[in-house]
Amino acid sequence: MRYLFGLLVLFGVGMFLGGCGKGALKYETVFDNLDSGKNTELHVREYWKSVEGQVLKTSGEVLEVRGGRNGAEIQVVNRSRPTVRGANLTLLVPEVSHAAKLKVGEKIHFKGTLRNYRGGRANSVVLTLDEGVIDD
Repeated sequence: MRYLFGLLVLFGVGMFLGGCGKGALKYETVFDNLDSGKNTELHVREYWKSVEGQVLKTSGEVLEVRGGRNGAEIQVVNRSRPTVRGANLTLLVPEVSHAAKLKVGEKIHFKGTLRNYRGGRANSVVLTLDEGVIDD
């Protein structure tokens, strides 16, 4: 019985640290695990190691779009969580022409690869996603 319990505990820890390995991650789960107001520094660091490079799929409202030679940067707010200067997501997309058509306040659904995060005050986190794709 102890052996079975041990296996179940290891399986649960593996699922947590591995992000389940299937499908896109949920925004709320990632945000909550990176929130330094709710988690220890060690937890945040280890959780980030387990999800960096994985796909996150979510939605939000466009705050700003900036373009350059290598693509566009879209500042997005997902109102389910706190923000830093109004945003809590940065989406990097290769297609400037598509991003140029977005309007401030427009709701978009998108996915991208988790590349970076930074914690702010008041339990806020800004996630940076690259290789972004906006769903039509």
